[in-house]
Amino acid sequence: MNKVLYRSLILISFLGLNALILLGIGAIWRYMNTGADRSAMLNESEAFEVFYQDMAWVSPDTDLQGFGEELKKAIGKDYLRAWAARNRAFFTNQSEWLRDFHTENAYKKLSGLISENQISGIHLEQMNLSHSLQPIYLSADKTLAIIRDLEAVWHRRVLRDDKVVFSESGSKAYEFVLLLEDGSWRIRQMRALPGSADTFSSGAVKHNSERGTDSTGPGVKAWEESIKGIRGINYYPAQAPWAHFTESYDPEVSDSDLERMQSMGINTVRIFFPYEASGGAEADGDFLNRLRDFMDRAQVRDIQVILTLFDFYGDYSLYDWPATRAHLKALVGAFKDHPALLAWDIKNEPDLDFENRGEQEVLEWLKMARNYLRQWDGEHPVTIGWSAPEASSFLSEEMDFISFHYYGDPEEFQERYTKSTQGTLKPILLGEFGRSSYRGLWNAFSGSESDQQEYYQQMAWKLEQLSLPFLSWTLYDYEEVPWQVAGRAPWKRKPQGSFGLLKADGSKKPAAKPFIELLVK
Repeated sequence: MNKVLYRSLILISFLGLNALILLGIGAIWRYMNTGADRSAMLNESEAFEVFYQDMAWVSPDTDLQGFGEELKKAIGKDYLRAWAARNRAFFTNQSEWLRDFHTENAYKKLSGLISENQISGIHLEQMNLSHSLQPIYLSADKTLAIIRDLEAVWHRRVLRDDKVVFSESGSKAYEFVLLLEDGSWRIRQMRALPGSADTFSSGAVKHNSERGTDSTGPGVKAWEESIKGIRGINYYPAQAPWAHFTESYDPEVSDSDLERMQSMGINTVRIFFPYEASGGAEADGDFLNRLRDFMDRAQVRDIQVILTLFDFYGDYSLYDWPATRAHLKALVGAFKDHPALLAWDIKNEPDLDFENRGEQEVLEWLKMARNYLRQWDGEHPVTIGWSAPEASSFLSEEMDFISFHYYGDPEEFQERYTKSTQGTLKPILLGEFGRSSYRGLWNAFSGSESDQQEYYQQMAWKLEQLSLPFLSWTLYDYEEVPWQVAGRAPWKRKPQGSFGLLKADGSKKPAAKPFIELLVK
């Protein structure tokens, strides 16, 4: 007995020590991903790079001799760099950022404004997203040029004592006089065009507490039928989950899995692709081809696809907006006309980033992404997959249908669902639900496949009673779960691999039976 007790104490101590180490690593990780100072945020080694801003040249009203493509390229590059320098200067209240991109007089005027902001404790954080330039005048010696920016689109925040007091998105038209000095085009003068007022939408984003009037319009009616018919699943291949799906795409595996889904009665699949693994702002061409192949195969099987964007993305900072906008534009351009596309899901469970990244910052980024999705694709509905019913009121007015996830007790589902969605007339989708069948040391042997089956039986009854469209999590069990998904703690990571309705080898688990019965009702 003493030996057994002694060994048990050693084992418990070992597990406890490892738990403390993992918690410490987690704390360090959270610290490393929060609040850098302003200079660090700007990444001084790339201080004057222009991050994927759109710039288009509009033909002048009259023919301008000498204003050719090479000159437009040179002026456009220095113009965008000047905007970048200006934005950084007003964010840091350090006027030295401006010197290389403005003439002396322009530099002094802007420095005066920055000094006033310094005294008042004000910082202006701004990022430009696109520009529409028109040449107006070019001197005979090609050293002085006048251009108009007919629509400079931006988002900005005003901070006082490091707290955001106001934020907005908008556009404005400007006229610039530029001088060629030391081989660079520098801004000499800048003025807003007469009659050009800021056009903006407030960046302040809150819960929508009254949602009965946010659901009218032809778009909602047109999409309602397709949303309410969803009977589907969230999908990764058994041997290539999460980022591996993007990096190690296998057409034959996907085709086989889609055939299996079709035989089960699944009509919709929700897939994810990590922002960085898919090429970031560049949206890698190989990735687009692999995704197109999957979409083509889904179309053959009469399975609709919900594309979930920006998986594992967690920056949200204003200085990253142009890059994420470029990524979004590439994806919409590639797939908005694909017959298999059902809807866009901007991001999976972004409310989980509120604590580390800031609720307002996350919501403003989501609203930006939604606005561009709607601008570039007016044919497909847009949603956000919130982590719980209670989060679904965020941005509900901007969404075309409401989507949330639920992993709680089935007995509490209807009450939480009803309370959280009361008042909205928009279609509602249960975007994820499920239970792990993991049974092992890390959950004290409390789970089982029979428990998972009972969970699906209860949820199937609830969903049928509510006539609620759904997507289960997930098709397969996974032998390996990346630590980025659930952290390094084994008691979180291990159960994550056993949510499948099928084992990794494709054999059905008991929970598959009530799920398949639900599909055909």
